[in-house]
Amino acid sequence: MSPDTSPEALARYVEAAADALGLSLTPEQRPGVQAYFGMAARFAAVLEATELHAHDESALRFEPVSAVPALPPVGADHAS
Repeated sequence: MSPDTSPEALARYVEAAADALGLSLTPEQRPGVQAYFGMAARFAAVLEATELHAHDESALRFEPVSAVPALPPVGADHAS
């Protein structure tokens, strides 16, 4: 999918993808799903346009973002 895909073509793609996956999208969900598919196409275009060299390393290990520590309960004594 090209980042400059028409809204109509994007709508057809989303419909076909939903059908292939057995998903039913409500009319309220469709605009958001189409927006994200369009954004993904733009991201993909940036990646495809990036030239890689032999010395570039692959991402061999995925490390998720650390979770934010839980806050103390409201009214908890903070005195040390």
